Amino acid sequence: MSPNQAQTTIKLVDAISGEELEEISEDIAYREVHPQAIYKRQNAKGEMLTYQCISLDLNSKLAILKQTTDKAIFTVATTVSQTSSLTVLTDPVNLPLLFSSDAIEEKKQGEQEQKIKGKISHSAPLSEVEDCQVGLTHELRNKRTTEAQRTQRNEGLREILRKSCQEYLTLELSFGEVKHITSGYSLMTQIYEQTCLNKRCLNYKEPLPQQPRCPLCRKLTRKAVIVKTLSEAKFEQPFRTQFSAPMVKVTINSSAREYIQQFAKETRTSLTRSQEPIPSGYQQLWEYSSPFIAMHSFGHQIMRALQLVARVDPKQVNFTVVKELEENNNYIGYFYDTSDGGNGAAEAVFKHLPKLVEVAGAIARDCNCHTGCAKCLIQYGCPDGNTALLKQLGLVLLDAVARPET
Repeated sequence: MSPNQAQTTIKLVDAISGEELEEISEDIAYREVHPQAIYKRQNAKGEMLTYQCISLDLNSKLAILKQTTDKAIFTVATTVSQTSSLTVLTDPVNLPLLFSSDAIEEKKQGEQEQKIKGKISHSAPLSEVEDCQVGLTHELRNKRTTEAQRTQRNEGLREILRKSCQEYLTLELSFGEVKHITSGYSLMTQIYEQTCLNKRCLNYKEPLPQQPRCPLCRKLTRKAVIVKTLSEAKFEQPFRTQFSAPMVKVTINSSAREYIQQFAKETRTSLTRSQEPIPSGYQQLWEYSSPFIAMHSFGHQIMRALQLVARVDPKQVNFTVVKELEENNNYIGYFYDTSDGGNGAAEAVFKHLPKLVEVAGAIARDCNCHTGCAKCLIQYGCPDGNTALLKQLGLVLLDAVARPET
């Protein structure tokens, strides 16, 4: 591909009606509409439809899909991705992360809402956040002020925290290389059943219908989504993609990671004590590292805002998360252009992040889903298979990104 030329696109066609459903990049097609892949998309009415790919013809650039009624099945592509910065284009930019200054009060309010609605809302952990935050929070809470005075004090509080607290997010614009190798897939299904959530137990995530306690570890069982692998397949020839493009590297420092881990721990504790079935979205907190979930969700939420803020076509940008070698719970996010040579999408993220954060937060809150859906979080073509996503953890980072001084 020549510079500034978009990747080749694949047309998705309904096998029965012959209708063209949509177009996706060749890179995404390798992971989402390979032969026998399960592909989910929303129709014009907002209904989620499930298709199975009958064939993928790279010569005619067509994928033939047939609708299926089995909504529980899905496929996960076996893909190895590599994203690397080759030439740094800007100095790193550190953005202060101002986590909630009313952490304890918000957590209590969230738990009250959970008792009433049976849900967990976005809130901050009960534990100490930072000494500088806690002291100032007590000052705000102990004095009775008018609403106008409280607003003024909160603005002053944010400015003090901006200067004194140590959590931050770092952006770095560079030119790099993206590689994807898709070698096969797994066909999977999910059921909602009583199970053991003790990771050390042999019955972990095994169906235990009508059993109040696990017969092995004797811990209380809970209803949860159980994912089962039905079959696995390998392609005779792996699908390969490689191109060079601008990208934005996103990292958070160790203090921010510790806050996110504590937030996730408090949420897991609240869910466990509730004695209610674990909502499917929140099960991510038991399956993946919380910094990974937060970074991945943050990236998807920013991508949702890009079209509104910078008029970037969603097909022009993607986001992936990689784990830094020899670093526990340190995950790096990369926004990258999907055009060889670049199309301006990554640069728009770097330039407009504060505004993107504001809009992304509004989109997430306005969506009436519980933990994330195709309207506010899920991105088709996600290199990480749309795993490790939770709307509430993404909001933790979105809410904490400091606004620039005016």
